[in-house]
Amino acid sequence: FFCAKFVNLLHAIKTPKLCTIIFYNQVLCNFGPIVFSRTEHESSHLGRFLSEILEVLNDWSRSESVYNKMCDGCPGFRQSVKGATLPFVKYQRLVR
Repeated sequence: FFCAKFVNLLHAIKTPKLCTIIFYNQVLCNFGPIVFSRTEHESSHLGRFLSEILEVLNDWSRSESVYNKMCDGCPGFRQSVKGATLPFVKYQRLVR
């Protein structure tokens, strides 16, 4: 719970060099190996963490206006590839 709130706080204060979208992508893509290598107790904590993360992502994906308010122009949603800066991740790409 604390870790998810901390990541959300870092995103909210627009921490430079924190790529929020990549963080969320890595957490969700590596879910299987993470959960299957934990004890039951650790998995329950991981479940709370994932619940908080998915709640935020669900809020962002449910409404374009919420997404624009919380994410548009935020450094955590800037796409970059090996030093080249690309445009921000748009709402349509997030919900795809």
